[in-house]
Amino acid sequence: MQDSNSFDVILLGTNLVNSILSSACSWANLKVLHIDENPFYGEVDGSFSLRDIINISENGNLEVGNLRIKRSGDDALALQDVNIEVLEKGLLPSFKGFTIELISKEMYAGGSLVELLSKTKIYKYLLLKPQRSFRLYTSDQVWTKVPESRADIFNDKTLPLTHKRMIMRFMKFVSSVDDNQNQEKLKEWLSKPFQDFLKKNFELPRTIQEGIVYGLCQSLDSNISTQHALEKIKKYYQSFGTYGEYSYLLAMYGTGSELCQGFCRSSAVMGSTFMLAQKINKVEATSVELGEGERVWANNVITSRPMKSASKSGINIRQRCIIVRGKCPGLFHQNLFLLSEASQIHFVPYSLGDRFSNSVQVRALGAGTGNCPEGYTLWYLQTLDCEEYFEVFTLATNKLLELSHSEDTKPLMYVDVLIDQNDLADYDVAVEIAKQLYETITGSTDTFFQRDTSFDDDDE
Repeated sequence: MQDSNSFDVILLGTNLVNSILSSACSWANLKVLHIDENPFYGEVDGSFSLRDIINISENGNLEVGNLRIKRSGDDALALQDVNIEVLEKGLLPSFKGFTIELISKEMYAGGSLVELLSKTKIYKYLLLKPQRSFRLYTSDQVWTKVPESRADIFNDKTLPLTHKRMIMRFMKFVSSVDDNQNQEKLKEWLSKPFQDFLKKNFELPRTIQEGIVYGLCQSLDSNISTQHALEKIKKYYQSFGTYGEYSYLLAMYGTGSELCQGFCRSSAVMGSTFMLAQKINKVEATSVELGEGERVWANNVITSRPMKSASKSGINIRQRCIIVRGKCPGLFHQNLFLLSEASQIHFVPYSLGDRFSNSVQVRALGAGTGNCPEGYTLWYLQTLDCEEYFEVFTLATNKLLELSHSEDTKPLMYVDVLIDQNDLADYDVAVEIAKQLYETITGSTDTFFQRDTSFDDDDE
């Protein structure tokens, strides 16, 4: 066993958990080898361009390729099913400028990931943009605004004073949810449906409850537990106002992919070795056999596995990314000075028809996010896996077309993905899992991203 082939840690897969862990280990002066069988950073947290999935044949026709994303060191494909459909071949623009995320999810402005980006200065590798919760389509089939802040509630002329007081009482409870008195009140409710908790304790109107459960929580499951829902709402309100009048951030050019590359770049600067598009023959407890038969050794070999969230396990999510021609100004928040180009739109259960009992969560991204060229938008739709998902997505798309306020708006192409719900856990979960793995490797979290001086561009 040669020293050049020996490491303290071998990481398989450049998903966000492993990318954070790679950087943390290198900061602790551990010798790290980071391998990914995919030819790009990010694995399931990565992004791809149109050129990655569409080829032009010799006769000039578009041919859809087979998108395969592999978990490094694992036999199972990360994405269970990917279906790509080109609707308007003649209207598809140049391949340049599109970045499609494999799994679209939120980044809380006040969450542990953003705190870590700030602490380590890795945010310098990213261009961050705000993202707002914009509109909710109620079970009464009416568009309404999500109550993002106290100011929203006070300024809403459609709400009677009694309803405003009810909402303020709930918001006050959320802000003090960790108090002993409230914790005692919550004990019997933690595992019960959140909607039942709201009905029993706050007597909120149905439309307000829908705004909380499907707007603030962005729940896909109508039976989301009280514990999980309150965790999300608390994080939402703690994030609002951290950097502005919004709770979410995104990174330009594909959030997950950019985050992974940022942490991997930090790791490389601190001395880690990276190998992309590297075939792996065999993984053992303390060694990895590479495709050429060469073997590398480490005390710790970390493979790529789905993140575990607080949600129910074993549930699959359907996601559809739609490339749309049109700026769609009606889908974005606008004030006197600025049109936001990243927003979240929510369809509550049964709002799209009596047969559709699942909510649909939507992220709309404009050209200002760097994910598509000028004159186009990307729509990400997500719902629980069910037989009717295709019809549900079609109905939601038609409603978005009506709301877009753009006559030339036209869907050109979509990418459908079947996702394990554990992979949909928000980015803060990745930080916690990376910490747990770091403690397994080093015996403590005391040195997790601790250095005499913070990482900076001067270290390169």
